[in-house]
Amino acid sequence: MISVAVCDDEPQVAEYLKNAVGDYFARADLDGRVTVFSDGEPLAQAYASGEADFDIILLDITMKNCDGLTAAKRIREKDADVMIVFVTASAEYVFRGYEVRDIPITLWAAEEDDQDNDTNPSKDANTNKDGKDKDNKKRKGV
Repeated sequence: MISVAVCDDEPQVAEYLKNAVGDYFARADLDGRVTVFSDGEPLAQAYASGEADFDIILLDITMKNCDGLTAAKRIREKDADVMIVFVTASAEYVFRGYEVRDIPITLWAAEEDDQDNDTNPSKDANTNKDGKDKDNKKRKGV
């Protein structure tokens, strides 16, 4: 079973990520579970106590109590192998993930003219409205 943690303090984004991962599991016929955290502190505490063992963590960088970078550093003390993917709408934080380790970064940017926010609260900054990247190629994703 593949175990994924989603950690984001914005409920709409957390729900979107949870559903996207769940949909991927279903399409790929994979056995998996998704656990949602609304702040980095409970996620880091779960690792500190030995209760958490995720394969992948989708982690927001900017959160109110315990930000994603602090949580990631604490998680790395207990698990050097977990794949951490930072998810942020703040371009200023994109390269800070490398302070923790070689960690992929996904930058989300809100669409000003996107009226249909129930399916995707934000879009990848490198993708246009047709789902094509800047080179006009269809992007793959979850």
